Amino acid sequence: MKAQSEPFAGAWIRGNIRPLTAIWMISMGVVIVLGVTGIVLPFLAWICGTIAVLFFVAALFLGLWQSSPRLEYREGIFFVRLSPQHRHAVPMAAVECFFLGSQHIGPQSDSSQQDEIKPGHRTSTVVMRIAERETSLQERKTFEPWGSWKSGAVVFQGLWCEPIDLEFVKKLNIKLSEVKKDQSVIPPISIESSCHEALL
Repeated sequence: MKAQSEPFAGAWIRGNIRPLTAIWMISMGVVIVLGVTGIVLPFLAWICGTIAVLFFVAALFLGLWQSSPRLEYREGIFFVRLSPQHRHAVPMAAVECFFLGSQHIGPQSDSSQQDEIKPGHRTSTVVMRIAERETSLQERKTFEPWGSWKSGAVVFQGLWCEPIDLEFVKKLNIKLSEVKKDQSVIPPISIESSCHEALL
C-alpha cells in the first residue's frame, strides 16, 4: 500500500547548482593564492593556511545550502525549504496547484515607476497555491532571495532554483494530480501534527 504512493517521492524543485562551478573556481583560486603566499612568505604560512581552510569550508557549506531541494515530496507531505536553516511541512491535500509567475529582481520600485521596469529585469517563479481553508499555512518567514510565503502563495524564486518554464510547471501539476489520486491509500494526516517547522 505504502509503496504505491511513492512513485513521485523526492525532489520536485531543486536548488540552482549552476553557481556552484563559479563558487568552486573562486574558492580554489583563493586557496592557491593563499598557498603561494604562504610559501613565498613563510612567516605568514599559518595565517594563510587558516584563512584558506575557513574559506574552503564556507564555500562548501554555501554550495550545500544552495543545491538543497526547494521542494520535496514524501509520504503525502511536501517539504518546503525557503531558508537555509528550516523547512516547513505541508500536507499534500492542502496544495491546490502550481502556476508559473514572474518577479522583479533588483531594487524595489514604487508604483509610479512600475511601467519603467524592463522584461529583462524579471525572473520566472513557481507559485504553489495553498487552500484558503488551511489558515495555519498561509504565511511563513523565508530567506527572501529564495522566495516568499504570503497569503497562501508559496513563491519559489527562479534565479535560485533549477531552470523554470511553463513545461516544468505543467509537469509539477501532473505529478500533483497523480499523488492526489493515490490519497485514498495514504492514512489520514493531522494538519496540526504535520504542518510544523522541521529543523535540520
